Amino acid sequence: MDFHSKEEHLSSTIHIVSERKQEGYKPKSFYKLTSEHIGYRILKNNMGWNEDGGLGKDEQGRSTPIKVSIKQDKLGIGNKVQKSSTQTVSSPTTPKLSKRQKLYLKHTLKKREERIKEIVYK
Repeated sequence: MDFHSKEEHLSSTIHIVSERKQEGYKPKSFYKLTSEHIGYRILKNNMGWNEDGGLGKDEQGRSTPIKVSIKQDKLGIGNKVQKSSTQTVSSPTTPKLSKRQKLYLKHTLKKREERIKEIVYK
C-alpha cells in the first residue's frame, strides 16, 4: 500500500490495528475516573484496584469506564411508543365544570390575585 503522507499512514486502518497489537498498548480514554466518583473509591479502597492497570486478577481487563447513557423509553419490553402528530392540552379524566363551579372558581382566583397584589404592593 502506498501512502502519500505520514498523516495518511497514521490514520490508516493498518497502522491503527498494528499499533494496538503492540505490547503494553493502552487505548486513549476520553473519560477519566477521579477520586470524587464513588466507583473509583470502591475499586481503590475496597478491592485493591491499581489505577494504572485494568480490572481482574492479572489486571488484563477493562481499564476505562463504560460509557453510560440515560434511558428515555421506560415503558417496558415490547411496548411501542405511539407518536401523535398533535399534543393534547387537557386529559380525558379532567371533569367538566358547571357554570356555577366556573363562576365560583373565577371569583376565588380573583380574590386570591387581589390578596397577592395587596401583599406585594403594600
